[in-house]
Amino acid sequence: MTFLDGVKVALAVAAAIAGLALIRGPSKWKRLLGYNLVSAKITMIIIILAVSSGNTFYLDIALIYVLLSYIGIIALADYIVERNKKDKVNRPPGRLRLATHTGPINRFESTTLEPHGDAENIAAIKTVSRDYPEGINHVE
Repeated sequence: MTFLDGVKVALAVAAAIAGLALIRGPSKWKRLLGYNLVSAKITMIIIILAVSSGNTFYLDIALIYVLLSYIGIIALADYIVERNKKDKVNRPPGRLRLATHTGPINRFESTTLEPHGDAENIAAIKTVSRDYPEGINHVE
């Protein structure tokens, strides 16, 4: 096994690990990052294959793959952004999480209020926003 074969194996393992981010990513953006990592590792494997075999045709393949991968990443990112815009328009109003300072630094109490507009919720929101303007966080 030559040094370049070892590098190819290491890159294949790195691509497999990045593939886990592509498959398991908790968010769309983490999946997109996983796709970007996998495509970069595959490109490096193709380039090392070109160097080790001495065949320049593999460099052409790597160049085409990089260009298609870049276009795919831009298209997926644009799709995710547009999808998020549509989801925000069609989404019902979210809940408000009210965090109030209860003692030592960085210790907060959190309360979640549903947006029903009843008098208790409105009074609580007004009280917390007056007393703790930095303690209101919008959720969803």
